[in-house]
Amino acid sequence: MFEFTGKVVYEFHEAVLMSFLKEISNFYNEFDLLVKNYLRDKKIDYDNVILNEIFQHQIALIPNWFINNETFSFKYNIPQYFQSLLNESKSLKIVKERTDMTVDDKIPFMTDPIEFSKKRLTVGMFRIRHVSKISTKNYSISSGKVKKLTSEIYNNLEFI
Repeated sequence: MFEFTGKVVYEFHEAVLMSFLKEISNFYNEFDLLVKNYLRDKKIDYDNVILNEIFQHQIALIPNWFINNETFSFKYNIPQYFQSLLNESKSLKIVKERTDMTVDDKIPFMTDPIEFSKKRLTVGMFRIRHVSKISTKNYSISSGKVKKLTSEIYNNLEFI
């Protein structure tokens, strides 16, 4: 099961995370099916493109060893919507607006799950990747402001 990580011994929560990350595309394929079946069964209308972009946004923020610094393109303002949930008193409405979101990771690009584990998990550095820029034709928020707003929220969380 953990051949891809060598002979590293993991704490339970680390082992679960490594398994999840290795199978993340399968997880999101199944989760997508589950959500869409639920919406259909409950007769809830949804826009398939928007729902897919919401999943794309969430996947982009999960730390991993196979995709690091990258720009993601959206047909809707999904990145701004989630940014507003974190930083504004009320959320934005989701509208059709081409949007690019650049995500970066302070830990250098690593393609090795063992190095990822040593740097991200076993030394307590696990955190989300940072959105460093959100831009549209008429809107741009970049590096300092996005990171500052987001990191203020996450840095003030209390862990029990």
